[in-house]
Amino acid sequence: RARPTAAYALTASALMRFCYGALTVTVLMLARYAWSGSNRTEGGLQLLGVALGLSGLGFFVAAVITPSAVRRVGIFGWMALCAAVAAVLEPALGLSFQPVPILLAAFVLALVTQAGKIATDTAVQISVDDAFRGRVFSLYDMLYNVAYVGAAGVAAVILPPDGRSTVIVLGVAVLYASIAAALFRVSRETKRGGMDRVSPSTGRPPAGPTTS
Repeated sequence: RARPTAAYALTASALMRFCYGALTVTVLMLARYAWSGSNRTEGGLQLLGVALGLSGLGFFVAAVITPSAVRRVGIFGWMALCAAVAAVLEPALGLSFQPVPILLAAFVLALVTQAGKIATDTAVQISVDDAFRGRVFSLYDMLYNVAYVGAAGVAAVILPPDGRSTVIVLGVAVLYASIAAALFRVSRETKRGGMDRVSPSTGRPPAGPTTS
């Protein structure tokens, strides 16, 4: 029962990384072509720098809030909540293709992606035996990188020259919503077995009742 816990988390995190990769390429294209003024290089670099800075802030905030969130709502509950927030805010902010909403989306989606990664790390730590944990983390790294590169490739094929693609924005929103729905279901199932929550003192699932 333990290994499916890690498999669910790995799959969801890789898909969330795919979404983030597709939108990263979108931001690059928008900054380079759609938002640039007379000096395209300078304008694009400035906006890209802001996007990277906000993404870094999102990573930091995720690292701060995820441990306590996982203890409160569980690993999959937290991942599902993050994916659901992304499913709503990504199209709400992204469909305008304007700098300020898109840059806010960069922060939100970076937070969501990093929160999913941290939660997945926790799932692997608590559900995979020590002898196999290194292999699982190696697989995780590979999936994470393949998802990101694959997303960049897909986005490069679909995106128009100026980066404004409703198909990408809505497609990513649907994928986030699907991830959230699946994770909410997994969260309910794993909570019954006590595998979705971690103890504040041990960082592992709470021990079940003992009998004498």
